[in-house]
Amino acid sequence: MPPASPLSFSQHHRHVDDLPAEVLAVVFELKLYEDDFLLMGSSIARRGPPRPVIDISHVSRRWRSVAISCQRLWSTALPCGSLQWTTLCLTRCSTASFELAVSGLDLVASGEYRSAYELVLPHLSRARAVVFDLDTEAYPGQYSLNDLSSNALRALFDKLSTTQMPQARTLEVFHSMESKALEDIPKLELAKTMSALTDVWLTGIVYRPSGGRPIFPTGLRSLYLSDSQCWWTVDEMIDALGTVPMLEYFACSIEPWTYKHKVAPVLSRVHHRRCVQLKRLRHFTSSCGSFIQSMLLFQYISFPSDADLRILFSRTPEDEAAQIRAHPRLVGELLSSSGDLARAHFAPAIDRGAFYPSLVLEEECIKVWQCHDCGTHSAPILPDSSMATDVLPRNIELGLLQITHEEAQNSWYRHPVNPLSPVYNRSRILTVWASLPILARTRVLHFQPSFVFDAHSLKFLARFTDVVELHFTSWPLFVERFHELLKHANFYSYRSRIPNAPNLFPSLSTIHVQCGPDFVALGLTRTDFDVDLPQLIRLADELLLRWRGSLRHVVLHNSQALSNGATAISLLNSILGGERVICLHEDLSCSKPSDRRPDDNEQNSKAENDDGGDSEGAETEGDEFGGGRVDDSGAEDADIPESSRVLEYEDVMNRVLGEDDNDKTHVH
Repeated sequence: MPPASPLSFSQHHRHVDDLPAEVLAVVFELKLYEDDFLLMGSSIARRGPPRPVIDISHVSRRWRSVAISCQRLWSTALPCGSLQWTTLCLTRCSTASFELAVSGLDLVASGEYRSAYELVLPHLSRARAVVFDLDTEAYPGQYSLNDLSSNALRALFDKLSTTQMPQARTLEVFHSMESKALEDIPKLELAKTMSALTDVWLTGIVYRPSGGRPIFPTGLRSLYLSDSQCWWTVDEMIDALGTVPMLEYFACSIEPWTYKHKVAPVLSRVHHRRCVQLKRLRHFTSSCGSFIQSMLLFQYISFPSDADLRILFSRTPEDEAAQIRAHPRLVGELLSSSGDLARAHFAPAIDRGAFYPSLVLEEECIKVWQCHDCGTHSAPILPDSSMATDVLPRNIELGLLQITHEEAQNSWYRHPVNPLSPVYNRSRILTVWASLPILARTRVLHFQPSFVFDAHSLKFLARFTDVVELHFTSWPLFVERFHELLKHANFYSYRSRIPNAPNLFPSLSTIHVQCGPDFVALGLTRTDFDVDLPQLIRLADELLLRWRGSLRHVVLHNSQALSNGATAISLLNSILGGERVICLHEDLSCSKPSDRRPDDNEQNSKAENDDGGDSEGAETEGDEFGGGRVDDSGAEDADIPESSRVLEYEDVMNRVLGEDDNDKTHVH
């Protein structure tokens, strides 16, 4: 055979109508899904087919002929709001699969829609997707609910469990929690009727399995349960998930203030931990409303260490405290085993020395910092700084027990080892997460305003010995709460209660502080933040005493938001040294620290002295903080007792008032 000739085109432009009908039909389908990719654009049914279908079929006679013969164009989101349109669409997709998309609101409000729905149900065996949406929250006060929609959904579940649907790949059900979760479902056995099912999303569905029959087919890829229940004991959960080894996405999320059902708080006596093998899983979320419920789910599932991981607990301290009081022994058992299970889960990453270079600390969790503007901190790395995404996920959230502000404050003065204490149990879960090398080796910590500093935070933070950067997302968080932490660290160090406290962040070189929002960028009315100058002086002296040998920069972002910012900055310049204080009038909180090491100043200073540099200048450079204080005898204040190292407020103010702020402030 002669070789195939390369494609050639005629000199004149070809028209789209010159395409064969089957190619033109494919173009129409692509256009449809480009403009209308959701099965249901809202919780209300469309009156007719999607708008792109109507538009395409009215361009020309040829296009209309091709569009009418293309069955897939007319198979989207049936039934329509119009009975006539529903009949027409069923006629034009008489042999093709279709998408059943049911509006629970329209079932209540429209008799015509109910008739259209009944018209479609006999064709259920041809459905390639099933969606049922009953969302009253999107239309508050506009729809009065009754049992009609809930009964229709129960009947639909029964049909799904008795009708063979070989082409069905998607099942999405949203039942509004305004009318509580849907219970008393007679049957939900999708494994025997929807064998091709790959995606299941259930919201507000409560099902009590019977007889040990599998619920989901073995080929299931995604399972999302929101305020829903398909198992009631740990053993039932293990049996259900054990039948879906191909699962790639699994999320179980519960809001405890709207959903009251729970898995029995009892460990399995039959199965061992990590017994459910989900080797293809790429995402795991266990946010089941409490520490007990979330950790029960995590303890029995084994999946790859590089899968996205979210383990979250209750958002309210009262709920968490109630669970701890009700089941103290189980809480103790879960905490005791969680450390070993977490290390077993991350063993491939730990063995290779992988870690997250940046972490975010929030009230609810520890999570990986995902910065779209800064690629260096957005992914796990190996010791040689190469990517480690083959053994660690890009997204990870590890929950923390919630405590009240009062409990956090009291923890500084009372340290009871009480299994019923939320503060004590919070410290134990902090220890579990901080003991993981993938977290403990981090270099950057971002403190969110919601993060709670308590007495146990010192032990937790002292484990991060490689940290070089701290980011504070609010001025009060830095000046008030972090300062309080440092004061207590000094006290406990003196009392020898926390041996690691004196070495808190021994390599710290840069502190970033967000002084306020960028009002111009956000289009907001400017609101200045007042600075407590005496408090700032005490904090600056604390920084000087604790990190004299390593701290190089204190970066103030949006410092113009401080009403007395010029005076505050001059105070910092005077105490820390002007070369260390940097002001940025925009949010660059992800800027990287300088590559210069902390001891570079000492080496440069020594070189200058060897070259016969100015002796007075050399003496000043010898202090790591450029603005170091020297007493009358010329000795550095490193020899002054700590009790005398905090400057009096009047002394610093007198020094500041005689200086020009602009000489000491570097605005980038």
